[in-house]
Amino acid sequence: MLRRRVSIGAAASTLLAALALASLGAGSAAARTSARVAPSGVASFAVPAPPNWIFPMWTPTTYGIQVTQFTLLMYRPLYWMGVNGTNALNPALSLADMPRWSNGGRTATITLKPWRWSDGQPITTRDVEFWFNLEAANKTKLGAYHPGWLPDDLVRVTYPSASTFSVTFKQAYSRTWLMDNQLTDIIPLPQQAWDRTSATGPIGNFDRTPKGAQAVFSFLDKQSGNLSTYASNPLWRVVDGPYRIQSYSAPTSDAVLVPNPAYSGPDRSHLAKVRWMVFASDASEFDALRAGELTYGYLPYADVSQASYFRHHGYKVVSWNWYTLNYVEIDYTNPKTGPIMKQLYVRQALQHLVDQSTYIKVALHGYGIPTYGPVPTVNHSVYATAFERQDHFPYSLKAARALLADHGWSIRPNGTDTCIRPGTGPTDCGAGIRADTPLVLRFVYWNAYQYTDQEVEAFKSAASRIGVTVSLLGHTIAGVYALGGQCPSSSCNWELLTFGGSLWNFGGGDAYPTGGQIFGCGSYWGGGYCDPEIQKLIEATHTDSSIRSLYRYENAVALQVPGLWWPLANYQISVISDHLHGWSPQDIYASAYPENWSGRG
Repeated sequence: MLRRRVSIGAAASTLLAALALASLGAGSAAARTSARVAPSGVASFAVPAPPNWIFPMWTPTTYGIQVTQFTLLMYRPLYWMGVNGTNALNPALSLADMPRWSNGGRTATITLKPWRWSDGQPITTRDVEFWFNLEAANKTKLGAYHPGWLPDDLVRVTYPSASTFSVTFKQAYSRTWLMDNQLTDIIPLPQQAWDRTSATGPIGNFDRTPKGAQAVFSFLDKQSGNLSTYASNPLWRVVDGPYRIQSYSAPTSDAVLVPNPAYSGPDRSHLAKVRWMVFASDASEFDALRAGELTYGYLPYADVSQASYFRHHGYKVVSWNWYTLNYVEIDYTNPKTGPIMKQLYVRQALQHLVDQSTYIKVALHGYGIPTYGPVPTVNHSVYATAFERQDHFPYSLKAARALLADHGWSIRPNGTDTCIRPGTGPTDCGAGIRADTPLVLRFVYWNAYQYTDQEVEAFKSAASRIGVTVSLLGHTIAGVYALGGQCPSSSCNWELLTFGGSLWNFGGGDAYPTGGQIFGCGSYWGGGYCDPEIQKLIEATHTDSSIRSLYRYENAVALQVPGLWWPLANYQISVISDHLHGWSPQDIYASAYPENWSGRG
């Protein structure tokens, strides 16, 4: 269905246009040379943020693409998602054979492949047990944990041999959900090297008691926080992936990865080194790109006018689409403003202020797609319904204003709306909202990208025209993760939060987009959102093998607006040397596969 585009008005559109035109001047210099893969086999890969975690158990403040992409080059999950640019499970890159199901679909028996750690030790079920023990004892500290999911949904795990283990679930769940969202979470860890509580203490079986597992986790967590020792710490030299770290002087310098000589999986590296180059800004990355210092970089949105030049000077310019979701997280936990955000009409009114088509056209220069619901629509996904692909809340100041006025708010354009009809009736402001409560929202955002600045400024401008006061609070990526990750364990100190181009990546641990980790009760990433009816729909997607349960969930959530639907920026506009081969297709989960790359000098 074609979306009806409504102008954002003279003031906001002028602002966006001016910002866009100003941004184009920054990248006017021409590329000076074509990046090549050096004769020594070194490829340089640009990353938007430095790696800040290596331990493959992530806390809410470390859970992000730049972390998982980096870590999974060294530590492989039990089951790998992503095949030839699709969101399918990849048996060839998985550490285990496909499960054998029994017990009415409640028990999965899994056999490990004969992979080995870089210290020569085989990967065994003891390494799987080590992961399970750390997960169970420390689950509430983990960013991917969701109450009722792994390990809560298990009756038992048994290890009959070094190569085979069995997991028995509490009930028969959807096979798709178990494979894509539960078993993919498991990352075997090198028990023979990591089962210790201090750097100088012995290796033991500490993980086999809850207290010991907590001590081991605390030790590994602390070690992972010491970025400057990633290359020297003996812990991180034991890997099972295709790469290990050779050097990394955190947090601003490049990380150099070299092949793991003992790698026992498929697709051994053709390169001698992969240099992860970290840049302080898009402008500095662009300067390196045009100077020929990068084999695989990205074109900042501010410099899209240079795409044709790069194509004519030894590069391919390709958009990198990813299987992810973008929404602005809403705070439901604040005792003062939480009652406002819990009102459906308020969220729908705010959604009417988001002019997605203009954001995509002006801020993203066409490199993005609109978001109208909780399931990604990229690559013609079979999981997205026709209903969810429609814009149910098109940009309209009139519609936003009417929703607020009809529910007891005094509208004060360029001022601040206030509640004049407190109460719980159909035309009142709603439960918990007192008389004269102002409609003031704090909007936290990652301020690294110009397109995000443009989008949030446009939203603020539109909101002010109907009396919604928005204050913008820009932060670093670490600051935004810290603020977003603390909810709902404590009250947030914001009302709206965005990471910019994407908020949730449906990656290896959440590939079936059922939404439990983002909009389920108790999720870290929903700002405290919890709706009993939506929760029932989410739980049905876990037990019903039919895709119709997913369709019912996504159609309902699209209208509930648990987060403001926001346009999804492409992962990046990749600029890749013609001398680099094996990079296509780009992974739908935004993972890089340098082990597949090769080139000529």
